[in-house]
Amino acid sequence: MLHFLRGTTQNKNLDRDIASLEKVKVVWSDVQRIAPETKQAIVPETKAQAANTTKQIEEYEAELNKKVGDFKGLDFWAFENGHAKSHELIAEQLVKVKKEKATMLANANLCALFDFPDLINHCRDQVDYMENNLEYMDTLWNVIEEAQDFYAESKKTLWSEVNAEELEDESKRLMKVTKNCPKDIRWSKAFQGIDKVNKDFLNTVPLIQALHHPSMRLRHWGYLAKATAMISPRPRRTPHSRSARSSV
Repeated sequence: MLHFLRGTTQNKNLDRDIASLEKVKVVWSDVQRIAPETKQAIVPETKAQAANTTKQIEEYEAELNKKVGDFKGLDFWAFENGHAKSHELIAEQLVKVKKEKATMLANANLCALFDFPDLINHCRDQVDYMENNLEYMDTLWNVIEEAQDFYAESKKTLWSEVNAEELEDESKRLMKVTKNCPKDIRWSKAFQGIDKVNKDFLNTVPLIQALHHPSMRLRHWGYLAKATAMISPRPRRTPHSRSARSSV
């Protein structure tokens, strides 16, 4: 076909192109001829590299297991740590985990190169565990912050302005939001702490409702004052009234 075109076309560069193709044909033939020999020759080197890579991944896995162990002991898991410090620590850890993920992916590429992609699976799971739990805990601390702000404001509410139904609705909502957090983090003291605070507050709402009932009389407040050692026998309905929480 090329020889036919050479005789019919006016393209001045055609002869040069045909010569180039002939050279490529020769080179390709040489490659096909020596490829089996070359493949056989590099087998020992490939096996050695594969063995080294396997050892490298096993060492990396052991190192990563230790990092995950240390990760589970960080302060943001503790309720006493507070939301401000916890958010700051979580942000720092996210940066570290991002770098760890890059290292893990580089090792995953090595495993794929030597035909054992599953060898990196445990390491991948460990990195995913840290990354996911940092996101879960960041969300939980947002919930804790919201709940603590609500309970703090509730304590400041004047007794005469308390709306028990609103307290109940909001405390139930916060309880539900907390319970919706992933099971992976429910072992943490942070989750257990806010869960207990939610339950304790919700348990006080029926008492607040009862004390707000119109049937409450001065003698009832007297009985309550004796039982609880309150200074005042009943909350005064003035701007200086006790808060809903402290009245209980």
